[in-house]
Amino acid sequence: MSTSRFFNSKIKKRFDIFFNGSTIDTIARSSGFLQRSAKKISPMDFVMGFVLSCSQMQNTFSQWAFQISQLSGTPVSKQAVFDRLGPSSVAFAKALLEHVLLQGLCYRYRRP
Repeated sequence: MSTSRFFNSKIKKRFDIFFNGSTIDTIARSSGFLQRSAKKISPMDFVMGFVLSCSQMQNTFSQWAFQISQLSGTPVSKQAVFDRLGPSSVAFAKALLEHVLLQGLCYRYRRP
């Protein structure tokens, strides 16, 4: 279990290079993913839960919900995660990818 926590903390540190909570909230709001304040699943926890699930090669709604629960400290069901998926989550994912690619390009061309 400690290996998993170490691995998760490394992923979180790398993730923090491209995102912070306010950046993700801004992108979530502009894409329509976040319309009101998040009750159980914040945009940051939604994305981090997905990244952590994929990094552990356990790509199920149950694992995604488990990771979100671990991050938020609030029980989240796989159905709650499934219900968040739709056109707004697709737009959110596209906007996040665009942000990461632009950040990577800016970083690459700023270096001497």
